[in-house]
Amino acid sequence: MNRYFKPVLEKAGLPRDTHFHALRHTFATSLLRRGVDVKKVSAWLGHKDAGFTYRVYHHHIPEVIDPREAERLNAILFSTCNKKGR
Repeated sequence: MNRYFKPVLEKAGLPRDTHFHALRHTFATSLLRRGVDVKKVSAWLGHKDAGFTYRVYHHHIPEVIDPREAERLNAILFSTCNKKGR
């Protein structure tokens, strides 16, 4: 953990006390808010049942995705990468 994970967090500009599951939750939430099918997200997370994924994350699934919100999220998640030329 200290040898690999924490240095990667620092390189990404995240606090060293960021938990792995917080990143996992952010990943799933971001995809669902962008309209990615819950079955796909469930498979990527390794859940056996998409129903479980839905129950955990259903409050993050919008009925209609607001394009402004998607752009704002994109800017938050990828602005550091864009500045570094990645």
